[in-house]
Amino acid sequence: MSDSPKRIAILTDSTCDLSQEYRRKHNIYVVPQLLVWGQETLRDEYDIDAETFFKRLATDPVHPRTSQPSVGDFLEMYNQIGQEADEIVAVLISHHLSGSIASAEGAKEMVDIPVHIVNSLSVTLGLGAAVMAAVAAREAGGDVAAIVAAAEERARNHNLVFVVDTLEYLHKGGRIGGARKLLGTALNIKPVLQIVDGRIEPRESVRTRSKAITRMLEVAAEGLDTNAPLGGAVLHGNAPEDGALVAERYRELYQPQEFTMSEVTPIVGVHSGPGVIGVVSYNL
Repeated sequence: MSDSPKRIAILTDSTCDLSQEYRRKHNIYVVPQLLVWGQETLRDEYDIDAETFFKRLATDPVHPRTSQPSVGDFLEMYNQIGQEADEIVAVLISHHLSGSIASAEGAKEMVDIPVHIVNSLSVTLGLGAAVMAAVAAREAGGDVAAIVAAAEERARNHNLVFVVDTLEYLHKGGRIGGARKLLGTALNIKPVLQIVDGRIEPRESVRTRSKAITRMLEVAAEGLDTNAPLGGAVLHGNAPEDGALVAERYRELYQPQEFTMSEVTPIVGVHSGPGVIGVVSYNL
């Protein structure tokens, strides 16, 4: 029997919003979510990128919808990974926002390679932060239990707060969650939203976008230990100027020791719409 350490693969889905560079560097496997646009089914990031998506969203009279990867999609990925690794840790989008975990669980029963599924209770760079915790644990020499524990700890203890220009897209996409109660409020209200236990919930409503962004930054690290090292991230949807400004302000406020910024994937953009801006915070 070999005493060599097990090769542990980390898998996520395309809503993690981690850069291609990061994924390649750390050998992260990604299952694409699916974008259904009229008669077309497009694999997120493979068949359509963010720039193309937001341009089309502004002009296409047909509103796209999303679909989780199928059991077969996960099965194909597990079998591919099985050629190179001994075990898989799959860190995936919240089960309240997608059926991806159900598909992953279904495929898990069909393969010999052990698969350990972590519910990130989040999306976009909140999910990405949980993946990064798993990567850090693996690179520190952790076994599967340590990698899973690190991802689960990050999933339980991170903040994702964001501002959308309109609730229209969350409403159309069926992901509005507790923010439904804000529908019908004044059109100039800019809702500050957050992820709570894997669901989208309203934080508060502010009258202008600039004030909403300021408020988002003020509460970004709420509940975290700000005397301990912080990690952070900024996400945006077709709003690079706002993203850069928020990133600058976030760094000034919190001095994160780990930081990333990314444009949201088309799948997230379907539900957030253009102009979304958000921050993720967590203790390292």
